Amino acid sequence: MNAEIKFPYRYFILIFMWLWSLWIIYILLSKLNLPVSSKFMESIKMLFLSIGALGPLMGAISSLRQSGEHGAVKSFLNSQEHLRY
Repeated sequence: MNAEIKFPYRYFILIFMWLWSLWIIYILLSKLNLPVSSKFMESIKMLFLSIGALGPLMGAISSLRQSGEHGAVKSFLNSQEHLRY
């Protein structure tokens, strides 16, 4: 194993914090017995799921920015642009 390659701990910690903070907020809101309809709580749940789906992308961009490499985020986003399905 190459000594220069480091395991991306920062990436996994950021994703973990991002996702669990959203779920904790949702659980607290659902347990507070607020006078809101169940349809509203379902829409909040879908909003949090949508925002949470961006967690891996936000973690990758944040880790690349903190790595200090010039143009790392731009090259990452450009490489994602050319995906073929």
